[in-house]
Amino acid sequence: MNTPDDYGPPIDLNGTGISMYPVAATRMMSDIAQILTDVWDGWSAANARIESLEGKIGDGPMGKPTRAQYNPTAKQIREVIAETVDQLSKLSEEGTKAPPIYVDADLQAGQNFSF
Repeated sequence: MNTPDDYGPPIDLNGTGISMYPVAATRMMSDIAQILTDVWDGWSAANARIESLEGKIGDGPMGKPTRAQYNPTAKQIREVIAETVDQLSKLSEEGTKAPPIYVDADLQAGQNFSF
């Protein structure tokens, strides 16, 4: 189980409670980026193997109707996977920008207090 110390110090920007654990958020965005890289690498390798076999579909009388259904479906699956990975990559990229923005805003706001 994680303890609050595992997440680094929290930042509360607007007095409503903890707004972000910057250390944990940074770590999570890095983990997401690595997972996406692994997923894309795995998919690319599997897709290459699938594509190498696809040319053999449809040579016979039973294969032609199969190919007619298979090709559009395979194309759609490839598009969905590429779009999903692209969207999650954008999320990870933008999410990586958030912790430094929070930390900077907290530091700037903190300068207005005289302790």
